[in-house]
Amino acid sequence: MERLKGNNQFKNYVLNNIKLEKQMHNRRQTFIEKGDKLKAYFNATPTKNIIGKYLVEAKLDVNLLYTCSSIAIQINASRTAVCKIAQECVDAEWAEYYYYNEKRYIRASVTHLISYFDYCEDLVKIRNELVTEYCMSKKISENL
Repeated sequence: MERLKGNNQFKNYVLNNIKLEKQMHNRRQTFIEKGDKLKAYFNATPTKNIIGKYLVEAKLDVNLLYTCSSIAIQINASRTAVCKIAQECVDAEWAEYYYYNEKRYIRASVTHLISYFDYCEDLVKIRNELVTEYCMSKKISENL
């Protein structure tokens, strides 16, 4: 516990990070309860979550070309599992296949992209709330 000795700043950072993760977990549960199938799907497992990020990345950066195999290698998952998830996403219209030089690639659909933007805006809002809370608590403790 050498890192914590006399290092209240690091301890506060860790505690705020835990608070952020807990709030994001609660938001994910809200997606499920509200019936947001896309967000619930991509937050159901760590593998689906990271694949969703690869799909969005591919949609935003035309230089990134992802196949099921290339994603599987990068996330250390089976090709079969990634292809199954990819097909489920295509069937739900959350992803799309496209061809380049006669090879099939996958990327997020516009629906998925908009949903991910909403998620990022939510994350920024929570982080800003935590920073404000942290700064206010720091001012209060300095005035004591």
